[in-house]
Amino acid sequence: MAKECAHFKEVIFYGWHNGYAHYGRIRHPYICIHTLSSVRAYVGAEGLWSKAQKDAAYSLQKYGRSHDEQDYKDYQGFLKYL
Repeated sequence: MAKECAHFKEVIFYGWHNGYAHYGRIRHPYICIHTLSSVRAYVGAEGLWSKAQKDAAYSLQKYGRSHDEQDYKDYQGFLKYL
């Protein structure tokens, strides 16, 4: 009886262990894809923010030289992205 009980505990332990390992293998690609997607979105948004910042500074400098109202409106338009 004791031997059967030990065998039962071993089966339960390895059964649960392999079940969690299998669950981890299924879940792991989802986590990787989700993380990769999040990082790509962050990098893309950072690029848009950087471009808007550069364009806003350029439009403001252009407005300072020309005093054209359209340059100032462009500047204000780029500020919406910052």
